[in-house]
Amino acid sequence: MSRRIVPRRAFALVVSSCLTAVATITACAKGQEHPDTLAGAKSLATPVTAGKPRVIQQNLPGALPKPIDSLSGDELYALTRKLSYGGGVERDRRCRHHPDCESSKPMMTKLRVDAVDNQDSVSVYGLPDNGVIAVKALNKGPYVDEMYGMKPGSNLEYFLVMLPGTSLVGRWRLEELDTTPGKRQHSQVSAGSLQPCMHAYVKKRVNRANFLTCADAHPMTDSVSTSGLALQGINPPIWVDCAQGCCIATSP
Repeated sequence: MSRRIVPRRAFALVVSSCLTAVATITACAKGQEHPDTLAGAKSLATPVTAGKPRVIQQNLPGALPKPIDSLSGDELYALTRKLSYGGGVERDRRCRHHPDCESSKPMMTKLRVDAVDNQDSVSVYGLPDNGVIAVKALNKGPYVDEMYGMKPGSNLEYFLVMLPGTSLVGRWRLEELDTTPGKRQHSQVSAGSLQPCMHAYVKKRVNRANFLTCADAHPMTDSVSTSGLALQGINPPIWVDCAQGCCIATSP
């Protein structure tokens, strides 16, 4: 019987591929965390959602009863009064639409974000069709913020609505609510992609809304460790706890 001879180069490639596969299986068995990139999100999200019906989460406090454009200003105001918020931060943020924001030493505005209570495990892949209010935001400074277009004013409140997207990412919409009695109205000010970070889910995290990237949040076992983080030279997006570890509202 003749014996098949495998060239050295081909044999090396086969061994390398086998070792890579074994390493991958071993890492998954040990619960290795997924990389903080959209590519990492794709590798996890696609097998989970492809070919399966979307399982919509129930009993979410911030779930909208109908499409947001169908809600009157008074209806949205009433809904947001029923919610409680917490676990947030205030941050100095870049501004726009004012000469002070364009100077050699630009001024900043101040934004506050807080998460909706009892909703930290909302899944990007199980969002109701009408969306879910996830974050309340206020502009407590003197200028319009650069990234999202939130304006200052004690009568203005902002709400980040999480909406269904693709099998890889969700969508977000930032809604401005004018709370002036007798003149309540709301409108969209910005929108974009809701990117899941694919970290391990952390229960009862203290700091549940912030301005961070997926990489900033990755080492945290508890957000308290980063609640005083000074981020220089960047304007990170709104970050909120979700079932995929955390989710970020990437800039429009």
